[in-house]
Amino acid sequence: MSSEVSTPTAKSRQESCGEHVSKQKEVKDEYVPRLIWITYKSGTKVGYFDTHRKKHRRKRIASTSEASLKVIRDKARKLLAEFIIDPDGFEQTYYASLSVERFIYDDYLPAVQETHLSIRTIKSRIKPIVAAFGHKPLNRVTRDDIERFQAEQAKTKSVATVNRYVAQIKAIATFAVERGILKSSPAAGIRAKYEPVLPPKGLPDEAVNKLVARLMEDIDEEKARLLLFLFATGSRMGEARALKLQDCDLNRQIAYLPTSKSGRERLIPLHVQDL
Repeated sequence: MSSEVSTPTAKSRQESCGEHVSKQKEVKDEYVPRLIWITYKSGTKVGYFDTHRKKHRRKRIASTSEASLKVIRDKARKLLAEFIIDPDGFEQTYYASLSVERFIYDDYLPAVQETHLSIRTIKSRIKPIVAAFGHKPLNRVTRDDIERFQAEQAKTKSVATVNRYVAQIKAIATFAVERGILKSSPAAGIRAKYEPVLPPKGLPDEAVNKLVARLMEDIDEEKARLLLFLFATGSRMGEARALKLQDCDLNRQIAYLPTSKSGRERLIPLHVQDL
């Protein structure tokens, strides 16, 4: 067994994500006070430090697939000592000692999943961040680290993509600061790179005419009507699907969208052919 806590693998992350819904057995450690072992139906055995507090009382240390029993017990003893010495500062000490990867998957993602509709987008942006910083303690990621990541990603990714990665790092760091886990954000002050505004690419007239003609042949099909509506109005797929008849003013030929992808209200002009 390794003498150190290993970086969680994709498999161990999947196991930890489902731990709370498949709990099977819970026992107290016979050697270390406040160390609790929970064995799940999958066979995963995970050590937790119990603070005996009502909110967030249990702090995950590691599973036996990530570290040896000795390492987990040593970590629990260290947490116990820190908790006794400074119970008020224990939370910050605990979270700051976590790896970036563990913090993202155990704390950040579960929290934003409740408030963000675009969780898949967030998860896709997190992958290169975890690959670059996942092994590092949360409180040891520096501005230089982030700027190096920014420069490295720029070699193979577009400016827009790199800017979104940096924005995601800022969001994670801000999340940690707001909860008192970090004193300040290492990403503060890092500017997004300039993105040149390029004209939108459109289909040639010939291709557009062929597309419309083909859709008109299948006008009795719902998908064909939907595509024609999208083409004529410039609305998004989600907007068109959510549009209700009561949101359409047929006299004024205006469709009212209470919420769009940006979260703001939007009006869509309608024409006779759209209706």
